[in-house]
Amino acid sequence: MANLGNIEVLLGNYEKGVRLLELSLDANPDQPLALFSRGIGLQNLGRLNKALECYDRAITLHPDF
Repeated sequence: MANLGNIEVLLGNYEKGVRLLELSLDANPDQPLALFSRGIGLQNLGRLNKALECYDRAITLHPDF
């Protein structure tokens, strides 16, 4: 699910990508790449506070990210 979400975000389909990434993160919340991609999608949707939360969590899980 995360891979599909990543692709949708890369294609600019932010709403769909964020939804797919949320499903993946519900199943496994410890996915730095999924969190980062969700952050990109949320940022592009203007949901900046939520995007920052995703980025912060991704960095917490993978400090070199």
